[in-house]
Amino acid sequence: LITNGMSWSFCLQKHLKGSIPTVLETLTRLTNLFLFENQFTGEVPSELGNLQQLQRIILNQNSLQGPIPTELGHLSAAPLQTLELQDNILQGGIPTHLCLLSNLKNLFLENNNLSGPVPSCLGSIPQLERLELANNNRLTGTIPADVCFLGKNAEAESSLVLGFDCTSNLCGCDCACDESATQQEGK
Repeated sequence: LITNGMSWSFCLQKHLKGSIPTVLETLTRLTNLFLFENQFTGEVPSELGNLQQLQRIILNQNSLQGPIPTELGHLSAAPLQTLELQDNILQGGIPTHLCLLSNLKNLFLENNNLSGPVPSCLGSIPQLERLELANNNRLTGTIPADVCFLGKNAEAESSLVLGFDCTSNLCGCDCACDESATQQEGK
């Protein structure tokens, strides 16, 4: 635990096992949660949605499973800029509640088992600069145009970096769509 008197950062790295402790929700001034490159299992704690000072949640390179908790949408008023959940075993769809995170700049979801369509509302996150979805082979449909062109207007400081795999189930942006992807989208 690192503190500067006003805010706290919690950093644990390398070889930790078990579930992420829910007691973290008592650290109400926590601004940065770094629990990457461990061997954590179980689900991403829904209690993280109660930590309204969070700027960064970095939980990549663990063995976390289950869905991305809807409670993360409670951080809409928080200064959350980075959410890194890549390189886990997360399942389910990309939840639309992530679209409520208006300060989010970096969303890393690659290398999981996410499925279903990419929510078009991701294109409405005003600060989003980087969206990584690669290696989620169960994502389907067409990447929404709002996501493809996010940040590519004259007012934007930089264009969105969008990472995803062109597959027979997922297309759009610079990937040609075939019939199987558009049929999946209509389901």
